[in-house]
Amino acid sequence: MKKVIFEKAANDALWKMPRNYARLIHKKIYQYAEGEGAQVNNTKRMKGSRTVRLRVGDWRVFITETQATVEVTDIDIRGEAYKRKGKHK
Repeated sequence: MKKVIFEKAANDALWKMPRNYARLIHKKIYQYAEGEGAQVNNTKRMKGSRTVRLRVGDWRVFITETQATVEVTDIDIRGEAYKRKGKHK
């Protein structure tokens, strides 16, 4: 399993959201880090970027991945996730 690192923005977002969503998102991030194939349909590489988007219900988790780590850069609700251009590059 790859090491999971949460940036401040992602950590803050988890603490601000309802606990049941935070638990679900946390679980899905660690499933992704373990390489479980179940998350394949819920991921997409962002155009022109190393960032991967993970869908968890109405939430979007933005991840930058290396060989050894999964860095969670941001978590946002679907409607807000793409408003600022270049935010997730």
